[in-house]
Amino acid sequence: DSRTAKPKNTRAGQTLVLLDTRDGSRRTFDFVLSHDWAYSHDMTYFASHLLYLQSPETKADEEGPSKDEATKPAKKPAAKQRKVGTLHVVHLESDNVVIRMENVTEYSTHPTTCRVAFVVHDEETGRDSLRIAGFSRQFWGTNGVYDGEKIEGLCWARDRRAIGFLDSTETTGKDGKRRVNSALYTWQHGGYPGTFTRVDTPQ
Repeated sequence: DSRTAKPKNTRAGQTLVLLDTRDGSRRTFDFVLSHDWAYSHDMTYFASHLLYLQSPETKADEEGPSKDEATKPAKKPAAKQRKVGTLHVVHLESDNVVIRMENVTEYSTHPTTCRVAFVVHDEETGRDSLRIAGFSRQFWGTNGVYDGEKIEGLCWARDRRAIGFLDSTETTGKDGKRRVNSALYTWQHGGYPGTFTRVDTPQ
């Protein structure tokens, strides 16, 4: 737990330790909410990447908790609260951060190519944007961008460069009950900006 080093720190996440078994050297990455790996290779090129979502700093982390905050019991997060953090994509051979994006709620890495899909939340509008990007020498660049309401459930097809996801809209009925309408979309790689297709009706 990253907070054990600083007892007053309220920032979420764990410390990820990367051990090089060849020489015993270690690299650490703090406040990690989740992580994944990606590899790319051909006849002349090999690269490995670490992807991780890092929790953002809180006001208390930067300035220290106020006297009132220090005496109040910690608030429990909402049951369905989305985790928002900074996505890092690190080229492990050079330590270069090839992608760094804030306000990311979810990401998913393609299992066989160096591509990542991630959802960026806009706090001002309350809407989400899905971005699909390649981060190796072969696949570098933005492959697709989709703007939606609430994007989640990213799922890559293992055998081809395609992904599925849900775009949901929340409404409140006349009875006061909250309703969620979700539509299923797919994306198939085919040049910039790619093709997004709705494949069902709202349910």
